[in-house]
Amino acid sequence: MNSEILKSLLGIPTSTSQSSLQQKLKSFMTEFDFANVCCDDSSMYNNHPEFCIFINFKQDTVEVGLPKQVNIYCSLDSNTIEVSYLAKSYDEDNDDIPDFQDIEKLPFSWQTLEQLVLKYQPQTY
Repeated sequence: MNSEILKSLLGIPTSTSQSSLQQKLKSFMTEFDFANVCCDDSSMYNNHPEFCIFINFKQDTVEVGLPKQVNIYCSLDSNTIEVSYLAKSYDEDNDDIPDFQDIEKLPFSWQTLEQLVLKYQPQTY
């Protein structure tokens, strides 16, 4: 079996044309020392210039006073940042699909992204 196919099946990165973007994202993320902020750059391993920053990832309960789960999706192909939040608690017993509501859509820039992380990081419901 071709080693590239095996790596792909196992989810191991094969190669990416997005390595400079990944390095920029990792550098960007080190600026924040928030325990509730993380990112997913897995699309870059498939050569897609996109990533998502999660605030309060896996905070599946929507209740007044609890941290708000916010997703900041960035696509450099379309030059956009889309921000959404979890609007309804996830019901594991009924295998609900999470209900995310859009908050805002902006042109992509690293400065705008930084402002959004700082804006939404401390928010609660």
